[in-house]
Amino acid sequence: MRAEEIKIGGTYTVKVGRNEAKVKVIREEPGKGWWVESLSTGSSFMVQAPRFLRCIEQPAPQPAPVSPTLTEQAATAKKMSMLDAAAEVLKGSTAPMSSSAMIAAMEAANLWKSPKGKTPNCRNHP
Repeated sequence: MRAEEIKIGGTYTVKVGRNEAKVKVIREEPGKGWWVESLSTGSSFMVQAPRFLRCIEQPAPQPAPVSPTLTEQAATAKKMSMLDAAAEVLKGSTAPMSSSAMIAAMEAANLWKSPKGKTPNCRNHP
């Protein structure tokens, strides 16, 4: 097989000594070959292009990753600190912001909510 035809995640038959083995391609090392995993034994080893005999199954094309929006990040992330939330808001801002405008933007994006002057509880302090 030609090197251009070998895809990561694909399943192929390769020549190993006098035998043929079914393998899955794990990763490529440019100029050296491909790391494969044997489907029968689970062992990993390197194979060069001339040893690939035929393709059994090509991997399905992966969709392009979509970057999450600011509010989606907030929904999936753990509780964010005020400074981290301010940095996130300022990344998306095109103009300077006052502190009250930043706090309003952080609350609107559901990144951080002001405790309204209340001191948070500290469990480590008696």
